[in-house]
Amino acid sequence: MNEKVSILGCGNWGLALATVLSNNEDDVLIYARNQDEVSEINDFHTCEKYLGSMKLKENIKATNYLFDAIKDTDFIIIALPVSVIEEVLLRITPSKVKDKTFIIASKGMYKGETIFELVHKIFKSNDIAILSGPSFSKYVLEKKITCVVSASNKLSVAKEVQMLFHNSYFRVYTSSDYKGVEFCGAMKNVIALGAGIIEGYGAGSNARAALISRGLHEMNKYRIAIGIRKDTIFGLTGVGDLVLTATDRTSRNYSLGFYLGQGKSLEDAKILVKSTAESINTLKEIYKISTKHGIDSPIIKTLYQIIYENQPIEIAVKLLMNRKAKNEF
Repeated sequence: MNEKVSILGCGNWGLALATVLSNNEDDVLIYARNQDEVSEINDFHTCEKYLGSMKLKENIKATNYLFDAIKDTDFIIIALPVSVIEEVLLRITPSKVKDKTFIIASKGMYKGETIFELVHKIFKSNDIAILSGPSFSKYVLEKKITCVVSASNKLSVAKEVQMLFHNSYFRVYTSSDYKGVEFCGAMKNVIALGAGIIEGYGAGSNARAALISRGLHEMNKYRIAIGIRKDTIFGLTGVGDLVLTATDRTSRNYSLGFYLGQGKSLEDAKILVKSTAESINTLKEIYKISTKHGIDSPIIKTLYQIIYENQPIEIAVKLLMNRKAKNEF
């Protein structure tokens, strides 16, 4: 397509998406705060911290000047840790990006808002899409078969983003259920945290399978409150992303839970994971939603007690298992 694309964020996922676009013959400019990473990408076409010895194509460049990153581009991809997105976006003057499309690739919630809501609040007239689905960056970088979803409140925008990324190994579907796609992408990280805790605690694969399936059931309970289509929950961004993220220690959120289950402190677990796991902050936001709407969400409640109320895992598991017997649905 030979589009010009900017990516805000130079982590694993930002670099993985950059490689997809570069393979599609698009020109990619990555915004990174670390000058050493910028120089390494521009001078040597590598980023050893995240990619090891892998070489990047020469149509991927980097800058640590935000204005340079956004001035001559058609699409702006947000692949930043959720906690810094607002701070970065507020440095961008809306008039400078008037006709550009924002693509949200970060998964999470922030200060009671989805990232879509945050971007729309700052850039009211811009088109926005969500890119989400079961997609570990490691396998995308290796050109392993991956299927994701491009979602927007405008189906024409979702299709535009679909064509930007779509290729022989990176298949993109479209959806108009942008709320559902974004919420599922955020909540699956929290369920993955719980699945990791189960494994680390030594409860076994039976327990993990139960937590994943009941976690999916809880995700479905938020459908009316959030305004999610049922088929989204049982599609790529719901059950698909949940199965991937909650069963493989490639997942940062699953690994974080695993270390917590082994008895590590939250701070020590974060250090061991080595990169941002969005589930901790997202857990707080989803717990607020469940409280506000009176949603019976025992897994979310239990995880909140473990993370934010220092409930010992052993006690939390017993309380969860000793709830009143009931029908499955």
